[in-house]
Amino acid sequence: RTDLDIMDKLPLYIIRCHALYASYKLTESLALSQQVLEEMGYKRLPDKASTFDVVMDLIKTKRLLKKHTGKIPELPLMEDEKRVYAMTLYHTMGSTLYMLGSSVLPILILRWTRWALKYGLTGHSCTAIVFYAFMITSMGDLEGGREYGEVTVQMLERLGDAVGPAIGRCLFLLENSIAHWTKP
Repeated sequence: RTDLDIMDKLPLYIIRCHALYASYKLTESLALSQQVLEEMGYKRLPDKASTFDVVMDLIKTKRLLKKHTGKIPELPLMEDEKRVYAMTLYHTMGSTLYMLGSSVLPILILRWTRWALKYGLTGHSCTAIVFYAFMITSMGDLEGGREYGEVTVQMLERLGDAVGPAIGRCLFLLENSIAHWTKP
């Protein structure tokens, strides 16, 4: 329907994206997510990402993380409902891009992390930070991965029930993809 505001359509769009993902229609789920982000007025992800693109986004993210050292779990909660929905879309897109083996996944993780730092925390912010920890651990920054894994645990404790089902994903990534590299 064209008479509905985007905010009225968002819950249905998110259900549709999840349904497409669950049906293993990954490219369709990703395309719909990108379309919805554009309708919301946000920048869509690139179709492909070069190493240069990832490095530039990593630099931006690391600079922003330095400004928030030790303060991430205490950041305010995200209040902009539209951005909260966008974070939900990022969460779905993260799974989709991972399953597709896309070069764009690091760009999403880095953008998602910056959004959490700039606009406040949601339940999906924990997933962004743990994905970031996983990413830098896989790049060889074991100390950084451990640090942001601990930040994720602090965020999970603070946000509690607001994390919802994402808690399982966060704990799985922490224990199976980060901890075995970073804990003695």
